Amino acid sequence: MKRLVLILLSGILFSQIIQSCTAKDTSFGGLLIELESNMGWNSVDAVWRERRESWLADVRAASTTAEKATLMIEFETYVLWTAVNPAWEDERARWINNCTAANNDKELGVCLMKFESFVLWDVVSSNWKDRRDGWIKDCEKLQ
Repeated sequence: MKRLVLILLSGILFSQIIQSCTAKDTSFGGLLIELESNMGWNSVDAVWRERRESWLADVRAASTTAEKATLMIEFETYVLWTAVNPAWEDERARWINNCTAANNDKELGVCLMKFESFVLWDVVSSNWKDRRDGWIKDCEKLQ
């Protein structure tokens, strides 16, 4: 009986560990990092390689809407024009204004979705194509 209880408890603990390791970070920062992580190196300026690790740490540490907006805009500046729809050039200034005017993660999420909608399919991972709908839903849930 003790062995059965121990086996059951071990199974429950193992499943919780697996679930916590595979759970997505659906915070604004987590969603921003997820988009960045699914864009190929061919979609960003070569200088991004040098900045990326510290940028990831900065995103994880960001606590204010202004900090998060600045980091999202910074990432966008490293994305090559060849990685986005040409119409992004006309949208970009308005997008930057919306980012800097955002008051909360919900408004930042709208900006993030807007940017993502201009990213070309040939620069994102095949995983992104499967994850995108869920990612959009997660962005829409931001508060």
